Amino acid sequence: MYLELKNITKRFADTRPEEPDAVSHVDLGIEKGELIALLGPSGSGKTTLLRMIAGLDAPTEGEIYIDGECVNDLSPADRRVGFVFQNYALFRYMTVYENVAFGLDVQKRSKDEVRKRVGELLDLIELSHLRDRYPNQLSGGQRQRVAFARALATQPALLLLDEPFAAIDAKVRKELRRWLREMIHEVGVTSIFVTHDQEEAVDMADRIVILKDGKLEQAGSPYDVYKNPKTAFSATFMGDSVVLDKLCGFTGFEDITDGRKIVIRPEYVEAFRDDNPKFHHLIPYSNEGIVRDVVFRGDSVELIIEVNGERLMCRRSMERRPVSTGEKMRVLLYRVNVFDEEGAQVLANETLQDVDVEFM
Repeated sequence: MYLELKNITKRFADTRPEEPDAVSHVDLGIEKGELIALLGPSGSGKTTLLRMIAGLDAPTEGEIYIDGECVNDLSPADRRVGFVFQNYALFRYMTVYENVAFGLDVQKRSKDEVRKRVGELLDLIELSHLRDRYPNQLSGGQRQRVAFARALATQPALLLLDEPFAAIDAKVRKELRRWLREMIHEVGVTSIFVTHDQEEAVDMADRIVILKDGKLEQAGSPYDVYKNPKTAFSATFMGDSVVLDKLCGFTGFEDITDGRKIVIRPEYVEAFRDDNPKFHHLIPYSNEGIVRDVVFRGDSVELIIEVNGERLMCRRSMERRPVSTGEKMRVLLYRVNVFDEEGAQVLANETLQDVDVEFM
């Protein structure tokens, strides 16, 4: 492993005994060249963990290894870490060129070396034509590119990014994060970025690390974390979900009333009208429901349907017939995720094994 975190714990001095640690006994290994997302809600310990890796905060317990060397006692400068902040942190009175060159100048590199390195980075971020402009003359996306280049200038062993797109509007954010992913893989630098945006994590990361209350909930590829959640929190934080304390009266499932958490995602639910001959063969495997809300999502329609006293969520293609609030529909439940203290379980609708359930 290129970066190893062993039993990392951070307890701040003003933390009361009954309060959880900011970071609690985190073990994590990251391979060289990986792009990792630290994902979780506010207060989950993401930024605190990032700052400990950078050397800006010291862990209360545990060791941090970079390329096999314990760096607990090393300063941020000696760890060879590049840091990109969410507010860019560019120097207002320096040009784009001077901002990117700053770290190299501090290291007293030769003018020729600085000129060559900065030129390469400005070409990489496609802003060579703006080398003489000041930060206030750039767009938000351009400023973030400059911050990225400045962090890479000294050829860091690790690149750390703290919510790097938080100050950028939604359209530019999508374009920039894909650009950043390509650039990081092109450069080959091991990178960790903090986000509370699941879409951002899925779009960019090779692996996602989910944190909650300072603890590591789950780590894995975006596909694995989404498809195989290990805890109820992981299941609800990744994607839209409905969480139930019981499941009663749903065709194809035994009743669950023992206090386990049942998580149902929209893709596990299908709704259709019983007057549609195409779906008549599915009526025996479904339950009756009432549409309580219809939400337009741009490329789809989201339905909130009440079934057996519980509200489920499903999505339909815009190409299908419109649905109205108050309308009765048949609801087919494919599978559910069930969680208890011992782990996770996926329950499939047993009545659908040999049934054609193809929908538009």
